[in-house]
Amino acid sequence: MRLIELAYCSHVFVVLSGGERATADLRAATGRSIDPAKPAHAAALHTWLRRWGCRQFAVADEELSRASLAEWWRECRRLLPPAGRPLHELDETRLDAMAAAYESLRVRQASIQRLPKRTVVKTFGATGTAKALYAMRPDACALWDEPIRRRLGLPDDGEGYRRHLDRVRVEVAEAAADLGRGRGAADIPTALGRGGTSVVKLVDEHDWVRFTHGTEPPPGEVFERWAGWAARA
Repeated sequence: MRLIELAYCSHVFVVLSGGERATADLRAATGRSIDPAKPAHAAALHTWLRRWGCRQFAVADEELSRASLAEWWRECRRLLPPAGRPLHELDETRLDAMAAAYESLRVRQASIQRLPKRTVVKTFGATGTAKALYAMRPDACALWDEPIRRRLGLPDDGEGYRRHLDRVRVEVAEAAADLGRGRGAADIPTALGRGGTSVVKLVDEHDWVRFTHGTEPPPGEVFERWAGWAARA
């Protein structure tokens, strides 16, 4: 992924999304690092997940989901990287641990779907888990959704998430190389005018625009033509 592609998709995402009020509200309630053991943080996280379209976190079953999350947090929180540590600085062992934490949460119960003749257990699932992990560790835990997984040919389990983390690291390194000598991944958000947004979130915006929304960046010659127009303006 070239930096110009990331910049284009990030701009399109902001235009289409109209801002991220839900995430701003989450951070106002929890700060940048969420502790699911705190009831106020758990409540804010569930509200945010619902606002992000995760229907498995039904209000009626929130206590059930919170209990699942609390148990997972006690067992797996040490598998997550320290708050503030970005993905591109993590080693292979830490990425393996993150994938294990993802898989453990993915299969835990979030709610109950009540059908006329039976009930169905709804789990955190692949998308809900990735979003929850991102909320807890926004600098390290990559997001995805089903269209992104399908386009990339990745399974929704821990192995697939591990491969996704590797792929995001590669994409970030390629984009950072376009910044030139002496600059790196940490400089990407500022270069794109998105200071305060994590690099993994920017990659997710790129993926959402291309794979979920179906909008491809124009070819390089189009960017060059636009740049020429801007230079003469």
